[in-house]
Amino acid sequence: KQLQCDMIEVRELISMVLKKRAEAGIKVRQPLATLKFKVESSKSKVRAELLDLIKDEVNVKEVVEDKALEENVWLDTTITAELKNEGVAREVVRHIQRARKDEKLTAKDIISIFYYSPDLFSVIESSREYICLQVKARGISDVGIDKMKNTKEILIDGQKIWFSFKK
Repeated sequence: KQLQCDMIEVRELISMVLKKRAEAGIKVRQPLATLKFKVESSKSKVRAELLDLIKDEVNVKEVVEDKALEENVWLDTTITAELKNEGVAREVVRHIQRARKDEKLTAKDIISIFYYSPDLFSVIESSREYICLQVKARGISDVGIDKMKNTKEILIDGQKIWFSFKK
């Protein structure tokens, strides 16, 4: 019963945070640093596993319970270069996953990724391990656009990436 009550509160909190993200025009895939939410007393601490759930659902690095907070929810909407790069990497993963699905690949299918993006080269290179892990790729290579087959073009924050992959 207590868990059900806690989950109702957690869902309400998540809903408030998602509304704040929408008002700020920040997609959920874009990680943010900190979420603070008001607690009435020291007895109303949220269990650690529920804090982890909140972190995952609203995509923040840190969740802080705060008795002195004036509003119910405060969300740090500052996007640092590091957070921005992580958001770009997640967008790249999303597009590759969609392309895998369109090609009817299964979770067992391992791919090699080829890309070209002068604007986002450093972001992709610094995120290569994460991208490969998320999309089940043995590797990711920067190649010339003319060396790719079945190239897909995506636009992330006004910057183009061309990619293709093979099984």
